[in-house]
Amino acid sequence: MASRLFAIYMLFVAFQMFGIVNTVGDHFDAPQSLYLMILLPLAVGVFLWSCPMLVAHKLVPRSQFSDTIDLPARQLVAAGAAIIGIWALVNALPYIGALFAAIVVSDPYTMKSYFSPGRIMQYTGIALQCAAGVFLVLRSWVVADKILA
Repeated sequence: MASRLFAIYMLFVAFQMFGIVNTVGDHFDAPQSLYLMILLPLAVGVFLWSCPMLVAHKLVPRSQFSDTIDLPARQLVAAGAAIIGIWALVNALPYIGALFAAIVVSDPYTMKSYFSPGRIMQYTGIALQCAAGVFLVLRSWVVADKILA
């Protein structure tokens, strides 16, 4: 369960790396191969999603005891997914505030310079992060069903 929740978190890390790589590439003439860095958190996320029991057994060894802990797993996973979604939305708030301030107080010339191609790519990543965060908050039970499947 924790492995798959962390896989979802790695998706958000990839969104953030997309904005960072784009900004670094614009300011320092970095090679386009820098975008391959985004594949690292995505690959980790895919691995964690695909092999959760492999990771779980490496972290927590199997016990010989037959006692069980009765925790409502589906509710815990749904709560975890919603918390990650809320974190994603809260993490995007400063960028949304800056965008709102730029729109409200800027003249057309300033707006044109503010929305450079790099900034547009940065806000694209933030929009994807917000969309995924809203999905995790509103559809946390669907996510829980997929994680526990």
